[in-house]
Amino acid sequence: MNRYIKQLTILMSIFAVLFSAGCSDDMDPLVNSLDFNRLFSPQNLEISIRNQTSAVLNWKKVDKATHYKIEVFNNGNQNFTGTPIKSVTIEYGLVPYLISGFEGETDYSVRVQATGEGIEASKWTSTTFTTGTEQIFLPIDPEEIQATQATLHWTPGETATDIVLHPGDIRHSVTADEITAGTAIVTGLTGETTYTARLMNGTKTRGTITFTTLIDLGGATAINEGDDLVAILDAAEEGAAFVIFPGSYTLGSYEVKKSVKLSGYKPNDKPLIYGQLKCASAVASLELRSLIFRGDADPTAVVGQFFNTVSGCNISLFSLIDCEISNYNNNFIYNNASGTFGEIRISGCYVHDIPGSGGDGIDFRGGTLGALAIENTTFAKGFRTFLRMQASANISFKNCTFYQISCLDDGNNHGLFRCSGGGTFEVRNCLFSETGKDNPTNATVGNWCRNANNMTATSTYSKNFYYNCPNLWAGYYTDPSACDAKEADPKFVDAANGNFKITNEDLIGVAGDPKGW
Repeated sequence: MNRYIKQLTILMSIFAVLFSAGCSDDMDPLVNSLDFNRLFSPQNLEISIRNQTSAVLNWKKVDKATHYKIEVFNNGNQNFTGTPIKSVTIEYGLVPYLISGFEGETDYSVRVQATGEGIEASKWTSTTFTTGTEQIFLPIDPEEIQATQATLHWTPGETATDIVLHPGDIRHSVTADEITAGTAIVTGLTGETTYTARLMNGTKTRGTITFTTLIDLGGATAINEGDDLVAILDAAEEGAAFVIFPGSYTLGSYEVKKSVKLSGYKPNDKPLIYGQLKCASAVASLELRSLIFRGDADPTAVVGQFFNTVSGCNISLFSLIDCEISNYNNNFIYNNASGTFGEIRISGCYVHDIPGSGGDGIDFRGGTLGALAIENTTFAKGFRTFLRMQASANISFKNCTFYQISCLDDGNNHGLFRCSGGGTFEVRNCLFSETGKDNPTNATVGNWCRNANNMTATSTYSKNFYYNCPNLWAGYYTDPSACDAKEADPKFVDAANGNFKITNEDLIGVAGDPKGW
């Protein structure tokens, strides 16, 4: 009996040692040393779409694998019967791997298998992905856009069936000759209209492009270089429309007294106007389109404001579209005390080099404003406080780029946004780069908002991004998540020289001014 007890004691001791080892962190070397006769399957298979119709495949590399086999099938339900449309075997070190040449707006199934020498291949790992809208349209030559027609180009030889344009649901059937040339002339358009054209192959979109037709003069009055711009505007009737041809014009400090529409004839060759606009009376509407305004006709006496509002001004609608405004001394739009605005709309503009040493960018120190709506616009190199709004208003910034804004080291620099008049305030899909200043004397220079008293408006923030903004989160907002903001380098082409085209693929079409100037 004692012999059996001793044997049982020994067995229990061995079991206790093994059990202890199995519960310790030292088990991994033992497991890793096991000799499996089959490779593990690739794990964490992920697909990222690049350039709409290319897919980047990534997964966790498999130990002892030398190659990976990739198969793609033309369906989105992980059905791997039949022949794959793409099949490739890559070396171990080529992960992540880019596969190009897919159709746009299409569902695909993909699977990956690990292979090695002297060991059985792994089981397949699979997933699905959907490509984006294809883009084979080539950039538009502005010289080929007229008032009632446009010449569109795409990659020669690429198949298409139709070009569909909106507004108006205009349809152009693509011919065999046009496919060979990759060129079609679309007619029947309306002047001064922004069209979105889609190149179709049946029900699938192969390209999308937007353009604006030139002005069909119709009843508008042409202004040519050498004409007296001031005299023409003085003599204009209420509601007059003018088309200004390329050239340089002098306006001086001009008071707007009647509704007027001024448009540059060629958006790619905008007329240059030196001067300032001001308002001191009732005006139903003022529209400025495809123009360049500068305040430095005399470099020794730079004009203070682009638009200066004084007592008695009452504008129902002020619109700025596709304009470039620069080289003023203090303010972009200034309302010192009593001006009244119904609505200000700014779209597709580039406002830059307004230092603001004696004033703020959009500067409302009183008066009345119903709404301020700014979209697809770039603000660069300037301003003290960017927005000073002491009037109650509904304000929105959408898809705008801010570069080197509110960098002035000044105690009056309240940062980007000062909305102390109430109303509503929205910043959506905007991009902020190099705002503020490193180690300023005034600690909150270039912040989003200095304090709670500066943000009495009801605020809404969505999908914003920032990069290299040293003081953006010093002040009222100390956490980027409060403004739904994430950090990402836009990788501008050449911001120092005014090219704000974004090359970071994660931001293209997501945030910032899409034009990029």
